[in-house]
Amino acid sequence: MFRTLCVVALLLPASAWGITPFANNLTVRLVVTGGPSGKQIQETEYWTGTKRISDTAHKRMIVDFEKKTLTTIYKESKAFSVQTFEDIRQLQEGMKQRLNNLPPQMQSQLNTGAPPVEVRATGKSQQLLGYEIKEYSLQGPLTGSVWVAESVEVAPAAQEFAQLVRQMGDPTSPGRQLAEGLAQIKGLPLKMSISSPGGPNKIVTNTEAVEISDKPPPAGLLEIPEGYVKAEVPKLSQ
Repeated sequence: MFRTLCVVALLLPASAWGITPFANNLTVRLVVTGGPSGKQIQETEYWTGTKRISDTAHKRMIVDFEKKTLTTIYKESKAFSVQTFEDIRQLQEGMKQRLNNLPPQMQSQLNTGAPPVEVRATGKSQQLLGYEIKEYSLQGPLTGSVWVAESVEVAPAAQEFAQLVRQMGDPTSPGRQLAEGLAQIKGLPLKMSISSPGGPNKIVTNTEAVEISDKPPPAGLLEIPEGYVKAEVPKLSQ
């Protein structure tokens, strides 16, 4: 869930020493437990001055801030897709238009006017992996806590994609709400516990960084594996 957390994760980490946004390589290894599947997932986030890579056993996502592209590699089906930031923006505009065209009763049922996530500093702090992290509470459709290393700042190059992430999907979806909540916090999230609606029960997802280093991404990680087939991204008709 850190992709949706951070696409969600896709957006907040930067360099880890002082306010040097993406000036150095940064590699963060995460463990995610709980969530809809209840399984433990390992994910590695790689940051450079111009790119962000999220890598799991099943999928790899590459954001190129200079080329303004999102490349998704699907390991199980041996396929990949490429979207420009403009493609994503147009898709979201189409979805928004469809929602606006629904009858008022259906819009009410979809709860398109859900309240935003409220973020508050709790005043608590602790050490994790050599970083001082501070706690923020989340209240609203999502509840939980986020522990952040505030000495880290988002790179200017990532801002456009961060804005797109905050607009992606249904306004009431947990990923969208979380992205909007995290956008209010400066720094690198190293630990989270998030509860989101899941029918009669809450779905709790815990994410924690277990290793941080200044290693660059492994050679070849930015390349499309040989034999993978390009998949066309469906376009939303008006």
